[in-house]
Amino acid sequence: MPSLQAKADELRKKQKGMKKQVNLKKMSATVLKDNEKIEDAIEKLDRSKRNALQKEKVNGDVGGIFAELLPDNFAKLQPPEGQDSMQGLEVKVQLGTVWKQSLTELRGGQRYETVTSKIM
Repeated sequence: MPSLQAKADELRKKQKGMKKQVNLKKMSATVLKDNEKIEDAIEKLDRSKRNALQKEKVNGDVGGIFAELLPDNFAKLQPPEGQDSMQGLEVKVQLGTVWKQSLTELRGGQRYETVTSKIM
């Protein structure tokens, strides 16, 4: 009988070890899936970061050119209120300390300078 008991104990240990292996394989698969999700999220964040930096550069360029044409003034591109930049951009112009909300608020010469700064 002791040999049967020993065999039963040995089989229980093997079964326990096999359960641990199965659990480890499941956990490993979960970690791999999570890793893929994290890598995807990092790629999305990198794309967003590049887009944001490009927008900042474009805004800086537009503003700089506008300021060169009309010293002490500034222009920027900005999405309409309640929308994002993928839906379109509006030109906002600062004349002195006042921000104009649209090009229709500008006089003829000011509009010309704004359009010229965008073309350059």
